Amino acid sequence: MGTPDDIIPVFEKFMKSGVNHFIVRFWGSGYFGSIDKFASSIMPYFKDQNNPRK
Repeated sequence: MGTPDDIIPVFEKFMKSGVNHFIVRFWGSGYFGSIDKFASSIMPYFKDQNNPRK
């Protein structure tokens, strides 16, 4: 839980340790908004970081 600035470093820490699969769960009244924010703020960051064409 938290902002993208809170979440991204946590994911990075796990990835540096060798984790390559995550299970992310969303709940509560802002369920769909949380999914949208994750998809638009966090996923693109990691896609850009791991793009072999760069």
